[in-house]
Amino acid sequence: MAMPQWLGGGHGTGVLGREDGLSGSSFLFGLGGGGGGGGGVRQKSAPEKQADVLEYLKDMPDRRPVSAADILVATGVDLEGADAEVKEMLSANPKVDIMEDGRYMYQAKYIASGRAALLSLIERCLSGVNRAELVDTYEGAARDMEDMIRGGEVIAIKHKEHGTVLLYPRGATFLTRLSGAVRIGPGERVATTSAPLAAELRRGEAVRIGDRWARVSCEVSTAPLDRQPARAAVPESVATDRDLSDRNVYAQPFGPEDLTLPLQTAPLPYAAAAAAGPGAPSGVYQGPAVRHGCSQRVRALWHETLQQVPKDDDAALHQMLFQAGLVTSAATGQQRRPKRFAQLTPEQRESQRSKQKRRIAVVKNAKLTNDHLDGTAIGILMEEARLNPEKYGL
Repeated sequence: MAMPQWLGGGHGTGVLGREDGLSGSSFLFGLGGGGGGGGGVRQKSAPEKQADVLEYLKDMPDRRPVSAADILVATGVDLEGADAEVKEMLSANPKVDIMEDGRYMYQAKYIASGRAALLSLIERCLSGVNRAELVDTYEGAARDMEDMIRGGEVIAIKHKEHGTVLLYPRGATFLTRLSGAVRIGPGERVATTSAPLAAELRRGEAVRIGDRWARVSCEVSTAPLDRQPARAAVPESVATDRDLSDRNVYAQPFGPEDLTLPLQTAPLPYAAAAAAGPGAPSGVYQGPAVRHGCSQRVRALWHETLQQVPKDDDAALHQMLFQAGLVTSAATGQQRRPKRFAQLTPEQRESQRSKQKRRIAVVKNAKLTNDHLDGTAIGILMEEARLNPEKYGL
């Protein structure tokens, strides 16, 4: 039989021993000294006990409700006895739902039953949602969100000051096929390529191989991925406009002449029938790779020619496009810039002023609705103004 967590150093307080040595059922929680031990067990505070109960409720499969007796066995927190203060704290905690029969259940801020439901939830939050508030929606939600961010199914933006990550819906995707073809086997993290890809991809950007997404390797040493320095962290965005830190000396080569594509994680295995190319071993992918957005080569070309385009002058830009044969003459005429007021003739200025004059709508035969003013001086004046608007300039 599995040992309760509070006996094995998990949730809850420490246990010194039983009141009897045989079949007694009364436990001594959090007492110090005695029992032949050299030191006492520190008594946990009420907030610490509440944290233990919350962790236990969060770990329950399918977030099923549990009784106070179950909590006592699992954590050593006696909600119906000595730990009544913890029970009051749980009652006021928005993350705990106490049912009519007295059972306790963890209540997340958002409700999602799986990956598809979580993605649908994020897509409905057009103003973004904090990733930390979605971690406890279901078991494995954190892993699924990392997968969504890695592949660009959602947009992740990290707050520079607070460090929080906000998730936004991606919407329509714009994908670009990379040059040549890649080949990679199950469990491998370095793909061979038929053409250099460093001019089309940056380190940390997302790349799709077959039907799986991965990130170009940012590792700066042979240390595990969870021990990499901050400057080697994979960016949240699937596409970047600048390289990572200049101080980085990467563990895997990825230069202009290299015919390899190092990855942070292994994208395989695949089903042999779906991924294996002609004559390739079972489970080996051989085919094109895809990225989000245009390639770095196209981005660089855009930035180089951007200085040649007149700024804040759509008409001049449209004229250049027309000269290059990219738009029609009709479209050029539609983009004519309006003349400024100072460039107008006196007649044109006067015509424009007359159009801008405030127009006062005169409602004729309007019925006086202020019945309480009938017979008063104000009422008589209003009735006269209604019948003779010219007299009062209306």
